[in-house]
Amino acid sequence: MWIQLTSTDGRTISLNSKHLVALRDHGDCTMVTHCYGEALVKESQPAILSALRLHAIDRTGAKSERGHTVQ
Repeated sequence: MWIQLTSTDGRTISLNSKHLVALRDHGDCTMVTHCYGEALVKESQPAILSALRLHAIDRTGAKSERGHTVQ
């Protein structure tokens, strides 16, 4: 799936979701890391994840299907 994002200088960036590696907050923007480098975009992480129909991963501790912390 391709997604179009907006660079900080207003240009449109098209990225294939198969190439996305990570999303990180970067001030008011989001740093998108992909297989070929990084791009700073205006869209927020929640907006990008919503467009891709994905959920954020809870980094505070992995949860099992029953809601217990996995150790």
